[in-house]
Amino acid sequence: MDFDERIIITILDKAVFGALLVGLGFWLNKRMELFRSSRSFMNAILEQRRSIDTKLLLARRDRRMAFLQAQLSELYWPLYLRLEKDNTMWKRLEHLRREGEPPRVNALPESAARAMEQGYILPNHHEAVALIEKHAHLIDDSEVLAQMLRYVKHVATFDALRASDEFPETNPSTLGEPFPEELFPLVERKLASLRKEYEQMLHSDPLEMMM
Repeated sequence: MDFDERIIITILDKAVFGALLVGLGFWLNKRMELFRSSRSFMNAILEQRRSIDTKLLLARRDRRMAFLQAQLSELYWPLYLRLEKDNTMWKRLEHLRREGEPPRVNALPESAARAMEQGYILPNHHEAVALIEKHAHLIDDSEVLAQMLRYVKHVATFDALRASDEFPETNPSTLGEPFPEELFPLVERKLASLRKEYEQMLHSDPLEMMM
């Protein structure tokens, strides 16, 4: 092999090697682009997933707050106030004293007591029952529900007795339907619990609460 042939072979070798390097560089560059593209795609999917999860959590929080607000404003607050009125007035009516209870202190005269019963106690009872019937879907506590049903039965018995001329003096407890003494403290505790939960959700970062 003469000198010219060796030069040609050397040039060809370098050209082939250079072409290989260029091809390898092109291939590596494409692979890096694909990797970056794949990584960006995965990051985009993860970010979209996080966004969807956040929206779902916020929607769940909003539904819970709306339910709490309805429980407070439509049921527990107005019912609590009416039961508080019941407690105040009932203590002044001697003829509604249960068997075994001590005489009423500062009881109203009988005529005034009867007028109070018809003009105030029973209408207040009816308003409370109407609240329970209208907003029963907001009751999520089985114990509270049981006491509310006892209250509804008590009021129905009270109405029936007062509508009859034969039982003007009879107390519903005589017929086994006493006023449910557990109702007021249960409603009071439930009201406090709902208010606390609502206030916490209202003044807290929703994302921190749901993490």
